[in-house]
Amino acid sequence: MTGAQVEGIRRDELDMGLARPPFDTSLLSSRIVAREPLRAVVPTGHRLAAATGPLGPEDFDGLPVISYHPVQARYFHELTVRFLFNGHAQHVQQILTAVLLVAAGEGVALVPASATALRVDGVVYKPLTDIAGGHPDSDPARPVELHAIWPRGNLTPMLRKVLHLVQRSAEHLDDLIS
Repeated sequence: MTGAQVEGIRRDELDMGLARPPFDTSLLSSRIVAREPLRAVVPTGHRLAAATGPLGPEDFDGLPVISYHPVQARYFHELTVRFLFNGHAQHVQQILTAVLLVAAGEGVALVPASATALRVDGVVYKPLTDIAGGHPDSDPARPVELHAIWPRGNLTPMLRKVLHLVQRSAEHLDDLIS
């Protein structure tokens, strides 16, 4: 998780991490290496599983929503709250936990599109309408960002090479989630 990676960098145990914002930019440099859409994950057989077209916030009215912990999973919590305005049933820290709870029939959740690679039985991933209200530099159609982070002022030649490889790998993210 982001907090553990930031702490590892701060203690000189890690040279680079892959993290979600926010993080302390006075201590860390960062570069976006991937952006992806957010998806709804719903149980197979749920009325939303058969819906055509992107789902909007109104489609979730009255449904139990599995959300993310506001401190330990702040990034995904804030994305969920920006999209869904109603209350949430449970708070989790991990995307896999949210998907498994959906598969168990405990509600619906929002996850990054790359979560489709988890291949969990009993769930369907549905596209969402664009999410407004993010950072001015964000992409409403691809609001989920992954950043490479490293100690500020310490971009060594090796870290440059690793960052280049990470960015090249991330360019293939669309192939994985389509």
